[in-house]
Amino acid sequence: MISQKLKPNFIVAYLFLPLLVFFISLYLIAFFLLDFQIADYLYQLQGEMWVLKEYWFTEDLIHKGGRTFSVLLALLLLLMIGSSYVFTKIKPFQKGLWYVFTVAITSTLVVNLLKTITHRDCPWDLIRYGGFKPYIEFFSPYPDDLVYGQCFPAGHASAGYCWFGLYFFIRQYFYCYRNYALAFPILLGLLFGIDQQLRGAHFLSHDIWTALISWSLAVILYWLFYFDRQINTVPLKKTSNFK
Repeated sequence: MISQKLKPNFIVAYLFLPLLVFFISLYLIAFFLLDFQIADYLYQLQGEMWVLKEYWFTEDLIHKGGRTFSVLLALLLLLMIGSSYVFTKIKPFQKGLWYVFTVAITSTLVVNLLKTITHRDCPWDLIRYGGFKPYIEFFSPYPDDLVYGQCFPAGHASAGYCWFGLYFFIRQYFYCYRNYALAFPILLGLLFGIDQQLRGAHFLSHDIWTALISWSLAVILYWLFYFDRQINTVPLKKTSNFK
């Protein structure tokens, strides 16, 4: 058993610097109007309509199939958690498995909760893109005569980014493979996010905010699960420079 202390360089490397990158990205998106430039291009590319909104590849395979894939991952994780109470070889990873599951569920719930209270519209809802609603600035009051939108942050991208916990799980137990674990949620989130942008469901900034929320929750929950507490060590674990 060893004790981990939360050191400033961990906070800087895993929270402050990533948040700085996220906010710089959001600033650049707003400054250069990239949300509209990308959406305009995709809308015009499809003949000024969202042809890919109900296309089998983007709607059935990536959108619906991606959601199913993420649910199956969660069920597989629950199965592994249950197995950890039975099989001694899995038991040392029990806490880490619970951590990954908690991050995935928390990220998904937070993003979906925010969708219900931010009242932002999808591109396909806007007059600019063939819809019937005017664009409402983020901090502007939403008109009472319009049905509230539920498109911010990006819910489907969260099905990919919610697995950021895998990075910290691998970092904890198999440190040398941590970058492979980081690539998985990033690629999955990008796939789901780009798919939804092609369908007209989200702007680029919606996906960036989802990634920001999911990463922040993964870091915070990692701290709550591991730092200043007693943890088990297992084979293949290496010492991190940020402990």
